[in-house]
Amino acid sequence: MSTQLRAEPVASGHPAARGLEFVISLLIVVALSVAVWWLTKQFPLLFTGNLNRILKTIDFPVYAIILGFVARSLLSLLGLQDRLSGAFRTEFFLKTGVILLGASINLVNLVKIGVGGIIQSIILIITVFFTAWFLGRLFRLDNVLRALIASAISICGVSASIAAGAVVQAKREQLAYVGGLVVIFAIP
Repeated sequence: MSTQLRAEPVASGHPAARGLEFVISLLIVVALSVAVWWLTKQFPLLFTGNLNRILKTIDFPVYAIILGFVARSLLSLLGLQDRLSGAFRTEFFLKTGVILLGASINLVNLVKIGVGGIIQSIILIITVFFTAWFLGRLFRLDNVLRALIASAISICGVSASIAAGAVVQAKREQLAYVGGLVVIFAIP
């Protein structure tokens, strides 16, 4: 009696399959990030004159949104979006970005700003937040959307709105709406 070994396909719920799916999806995220960097920094250098100047004004969120739409559509058409959603966790990347942003703050600069500058910053953030909150009420926006918009414009944009979204239990559509507003109106 001979025994033959053959490889069985790994089920999608199996830990090994989930690990592989996570690695593949993480590689896709990294590849898209590199593509966005290239489009932002290197692509304009291929052109001269007015086209070069125009391309230099396009900021990275525009390329990121376009490539994100294309990648999502392609993965959906191929039936891979749900299987490869492991690394497509925006909260993880935003939290990592906020941590790196915080790590880039130079404590010497904070000391130079002094207590007066820090108090001024806090007053400005609070004033802008409550002004946005009040204007949201005038426009009859629901409280969740008001919180997201107020956080985004008073603190630091999309990452602040996503952090606030976790607190106020915002829907994905609301986060996408506020993210779109920030990207459209904050691009220089």
